[in-house]
Amino acid sequence: MESIQINIISHNTERFEFTSRSLDEIKKIKNKGSIKINICYTNESDSNLWELKCNELRESGINAEKNCINWNGPEGNNYMNKINSFITSDCEYSCSMDDDILLSCYLWDYIIENISILDNPDNLFITPLISNGIPSTDLFIEDFFEKENREEIRSIFKNTLIPNLWGANYESLNYEKVEWELDFYQKVGNLSHYYKGIHPARISIEAHKKMAELICENHPKLLSKHEYYTDIRKFPYFCNSFYFIKTQTWIKLIEDKSLFRDSFDEVPLNLYMQYNDLNMVFVRNGFCLHMAYNTINTPDRSYQKEIEEYYKINLIGKI
Repeated sequence: MESIQINIISHNTERFEFTSRSLDEIKKIKNKGSIKINICYTNESDSNLWELKCNELRESGINAEKNCINWNGPEGNNYMNKINSFITSDCEYSCSMDDDILLSCYLWDYIIENISILDNPDNLFITPLISNGIPSTDLFIEDFFEKENREEIRSIFKNTLIPNLWGANYESLNYEKVEWELDFYQKVGNLSHYYKGIHPARISIEAHKKMAELICENHPKLLSKHEYYTDIRKFPYFCNSFYFIKTQTWIKLIEDKSLFRDSFDEVPLNLYMQYNDLNMVFVRNGFCLHMAYNTINTPDRSYQKEIEEYYKINLIGKI
């Protein structure tokens, strides 16, 4: 019987090639009988495409289903409708995953084999080191890159002007420093606004381009097997698009409408973590790629599309 549901939220088929490659890694995991994959997408016209991918997963021994949620309302409502469409208490653990995530089968195996770390009520979730996730980007940089590259990326972070966004005032985060340091998060923790998911990695096109260049240059490292270990931390905010959580905890915080500040579940997750003083669990040396944030966008999304296309050509085309 499956104990882990992996819930993949697809936005459009522009990323299908990338998502398909990510699912190919899942097909290679060892304990296939422990997971169930739910793919939730928007357009009924994409049904055959996703059914073919589900068939591949089933042939590999993994239970996979697809579900079209065609919602014409605000984007946020569509996102939560997708989450609510597949979350079920049948599986003890749940994984929330966007369609632009890539990690190795070895890392999948490690997380699945160590999922019981979530049975400790002090640990809210377990997540790999997502390349531009917040706060995992700093851990990714520390573990993945050589010293010279680490310093180059941190220099970009240091010199990135963080604008005020989403009604939040981030002026206190713009200060002169000799080098990038993790006490950035202390200042984030002092912000009064509930949107604390801010970081130069989320808004800087220069940082996106440099990290994409270096990750593609070192692409064998991304999907190789490494010496993994869990690292339990406390940070003021978590803004990642991939994590594992106890299903009952996920249901509890999603159903608590007092935690919502918008139409997404990011703020509820963080407020729940804050109110209950819970830990984040990171998998060190657990490298996971997230292509790009839409917060680097021009109005026509050209920056985001540029980064995604770069990864398609220089990474997916080579692995």
